[in-house]
Amino acid sequence: MIPDVTPSYIDRLEVSLGQEQALLLPERAIWLPHHRSLLIADLHIGKGMHFRKAGIPIPGGVVESDLLRLDRLIKQWHPAEVIFLGDLFHSQYNSEWDAFGLQISRIRTVRFSLVRGNHDILEQSHYDQFGIRVHPESMSLGGLILSHDQLAKPPESAYNLYGHIHPGFRLRGRGRQAVTLPCFHLGPRCGILPAFGRFTGIKAMTTRPGDRVIVLVNDKLLPVPAGQHA
Repeated sequence: MIPDVTPSYIDRLEVSLGQEQALLLPERAIWLPHHRSLLIADLHIGKGMHFRKAGIPIPGGVVESDLLRLDRLIKQWHPAEVIFLGDLFHSQYNSEWDAFGLQISRIRTVRFSLVRGNHDILEQSHYDQFGIRVHPESMSLGGLILSHDQLAKPPESAYNLYGHIHPGFRLRGRGRQAVTLPCFHLGPRCGILPAFGRFTGIKAMTTRPGDRVIVLVNDKLLPVPAGQHA
């Protein structure tokens, strides 16, 4: 895919989110250096097995790849806390939850927190088993308010980061090629993280003046010039 603008791929991007400084990472995460926190949305562990139990053939190895990427991020950034912005686990319990729990239980230097999403329907005991702190609707962190879906009335002074939508952007090439890829979608008052789990859909986003779109292309970031926004 060759976009209509000269590609400018980068490894990470520093941005201001309200009063907070953050690094957007091509691994579909945000690093907050001041808080030593990693933000991740929509991991959807267990989704593949959920579909297989329903008789839908899904290739294996998807959750293992996602968990390996999470492990690499933790080893690279040494966070004090990893915060999941909802849909950590997809629907009812299955054994993929135990694989995830075994992985994080070995990391004793990191707190794990979850802002509940619409798919986070496990009993509280499952989260307690692995020491995951659960926030029912939102979580404040410095000048940020973290949620799974966009908050209707966030505090005036806060920047709302959320997931849920699995945002994407449609890149168009010179030869009428087009592809929709995951992206960070950042507005003046709120921003959306891409889905961390690779076994998810993508919703092509429309943009408004003042929005910033940063597309994920082959483990790189591609900031889209404002004139290219659809």
